[in-house]
Amino acid sequence: MNRFLFLILVMPFLLQAQTEVSLLADVEVSTKTEYTLYDLVSLKQGTSEDLDGLKKISVPFLNKKAILEALKDSGLKTKVIFENTFKITVTNQINRNELQRKITNHLTAQCNECIFEIQTYKLPFVNEPNMNFRDSDFELTRGSFMLPLWGATKANKSYATGSWRTFKKVALTNKWMSQGQRFRTEDLKEELKEVTFLNNKLIDIKDLVGKQLMRSTPANTIVTRDILVIEKMVKKGDIVSLMVNDGPFEIEIKAQAESDGQEGDSIKVKANQKTIMAKVVSKDKVVSE
Repeated sequence: MNRFLFLILVMPFLLQAQTEVSLLADVEVSTKTEYTLYDLVSLKQGTSEDLDGLKKISVPFLNKKAILEALKDSGLKTKVIFENTFKITVTNQINRNELQRKITNHLTAQCNECIFEIQTYKLPFVNEPNMNFRDSDFELTRGSFMLPLWGATKANKSYATGSWRTFKKVALTNKWMSQGQRFRTEDLKEELKEVTFLNNKLIDIKDLVGKQLMRSTPANTIVTRDILVIEKMVKKGDIVSLMVNDGPFEIEIKAQAESDGQEGDSIKVKANQKTIMAKVVSKDKVVSE
């Protein structure tokens, strides 16, 4: 009967839901004057904006019925998954599991395809457990952190320290490959690997076919940008398609590149006797900045 009720309550606002969160079998949280869904859930799919939305959903009682009713009343299109058994444990001091869960949520919002392992080394011992980090503080050094936790007043600040590891499915070489070779589909495979210090150097496997190797590479090597030949997508003098935003419309016009550029580079282009800066997005295509 309870399971049937759960479906009736959530199905109307789960249609076309993009955000997905879960509540584990045993959720730990520190004592607070007011709880929100952000304090309780684990983000599975979503963005930083979705996390902000969860902060606005007040949960008056720490049970499944109150959580579902709060979600329904909010109108937020969020899919919620409960474990078969479900309970919430409240602690008096800053809770380690809660902090690690929230850090994981912020990292997941940046990479939904990643898996994170968080470890905290030191938590502040304070009499105000209702402390939290701010989004503006969440600029963590890759692999480790010293995160400020704020209380009710600006002066009340303590620090939590720890580290994390990031895992993601990445492209690897399927065999030994020599310098100058270009990737074919059969030269690549995908496996889950630790990428804590590599995430900004990775390229999606579907975008690697045709790319050229800068040096000879053994089998089972993670393919990163720094082992590939940097090839210019746009060269000086090329005629390119320039996308220009004009209010609600996007206009495409022809322009001439005045410098070389690879994907992501900002280059000068000339269109209608005017020179502007544009970002290279693909071969022979740029977007005005």
